[in-house]
Amino acid sequence: MSSVSLSALRREWVLGVAFNHDGLAVGAVPGVGYTYNVPAVFAQDEFAPTDWVKLAASARVDAHNLYGTFFSPRLSALFRQPSSNWSLRASVGSGYAAPTPFVDEIEATGLGALLPLRGLHAERAITESLDAKWTDDGWDINLSVFSSEISDALSVQSVPGEKLELVNASGPRRAPGAELLIHYVVGPLQVIGSYSHIQATEASLSGLRQEAPLVPRNSAELGGILENKKRGRIGLELGYTGRQALEDDRYRSVSEPYFELNALGEIHFGAVSIFVNAINLTNVRQTRFDPLLRTTPGLGGTPITEVWAPLDGRTFNLGIRADL
Repeated sequence: MSSVSLSALRREWVLGVAFNHDGLAVGAVPGVGYTYNVPAVFAQDEFAPTDWVKLAASARVDAHNLYGTFFSPRLSALFRQPSSNWSLRASVGSGYAAPTPFVDEIEATGLGALLPLRGLHAERAITESLDAKWTDDGWDINLSVFSSEISDALSVQSVPGEKLELVNASGPRRAPGAELLIHYVVGPLQVIGSYSHIQATEASLSGLRQEAPLVPRNSAELGGILENKKRGRIGLELGYTGRQALEDDRYRSVSEPYFELNALGEIHFGAVSIFVNAINLTNVRQTRFDPLLRTTPGLGGTPITEVWAPLDGRTFNLGIRADL
């Protein structure tokens, strides 16, 4: 890798090479194993024409041994006045992913239910985002609006004999959304809040658009921690997970929303600390809504429904930490 900085033009560029190797050897499941060798070359250039604008461009070329050559460019622009609390960044880019059997449905059933991989194409993605940031007197607020589109997205379909087959979806998978993150610090107190909205859709086998399963449209978190470096710390976190579309659930097509409350505490005695973590104090469990076991086998013969909520109830961890 080489790098050259041209300070007079406020410019920096980077050129490099890489080699990635990935593989899966599965002798008991014919046609599922794979070996990927991917040499690549990439370049990056940054240029600041003024004090308040910084442009960055990068590109990568991957020569995949099975799926061909892929060109992945990215471009971003950062706008920020030196004396301002505001900054704005716009970016667009693309990428790819070679097919592998590691998708949620296969991980739930095991590789034994999967037919040999054949006729697949690499997934291609295009992403765009617009990010605004404001900072002042302990406040750090970030707002992002984004969108992504994946073409040839991997999908799982059921075939006779309780088998599964990996195929490329007939239409793109789209996920536009927005995210808000707020961080506030005052003395020993830190407060963090976040909210995200994602409207993920994909093409069904009939070609019509439908909500992508297991992607909450709305989710949020609010947490606070009070910390004293000599005495210890205490914190609380409240999380919200909204409704999710379900694809292979015997009991419902849309999940229920739920809240989770977590807590932590730690107290110092010199070099020794005692800590306790309390997870899921609201005791949310999927089995409180529906049975986990199915009355009839699902995709690939799986005996359980899709997992869309915690399976464990309240959990407490107690421990001792010593600084030696």
